[in-house]
Amino acid sequence: IIQGVLVHPDYRGNRLMTKIVDEWLDQSAKNKRMHVMAEVSIDNHFSWQVFLNEGLHIHSIGTDPADGTVVYNI
Repeated sequence: IIQGVLVHPDYRGNRLMTKIVDEWLDQSAKNKRMHVMAEVSIDNHFSWQVFLNEGLHIHSIGTDPADGTVVYNI
């Protein structure tokens, strides 16, 4: 499970989120973990698009019980 990925504003636009997701997927595979999951606010277009570009898909939509944010389960 990946959560809380943040990129400092000064470094945005350098594809760091893509690198983080790629490393997460690589480490998961190396550890024989073939199922991964991420939760992303539906308003965070950039983040969920990175996951889709890296081969994941939106599984469902829900509400985070902690704060009521509507999220995609990826």
